[in-house]
Amino acid sequence: MHPAIWITGIMALVPLPWFLVPGIPLFKRWRLRRNGVEIQGTCVDLRHTEGSYFVRYKYLDAEGITRHRTTEGSLRPYGRPGDSLAVVYDAKKPRRSMLVEESRRRGWAVAVLIIVLIVEIPCLALFIACATYYEW
Repeated sequence: MHPAIWITGIMALVPLPWFLVPGIPLFKRWRLRRNGVEIQGTCVDLRHTEGSYFVRYKYLDAEGITRHRTTEGSLRPYGRPGDSLAVVYDAKKPRRSMLVEESRRRGWAVAVLIIVLIVEIPCLALFIACATYYEW
């Protein structure tokens, strides 16, 4: 097998794991929006660290257990302590939750996915061209 096929094959494989970086968070958000139960929670704490806001909130699940979670960092706060917040949680695993507003935020993941595709498509095309040219 010609070395060009090996090189382009490796080039085509290297970006593939990067599909998981945006894929996992997007899947989690989709699953919560699809299967989740929407309730009202309460903002407990707001922290501002290194340019990001982190909101700690609590909510009551269907079993009557109070659950707590801290959001991922965002450029603006989702609420202030004492504010009512819309929360969506997984009824099968109630500790999995997210603010409804947070679940709609997916710009970074889509951007990473686009960048990976911009890198992957030419690498894959080059691999196919080499494999065809050198009669793999």
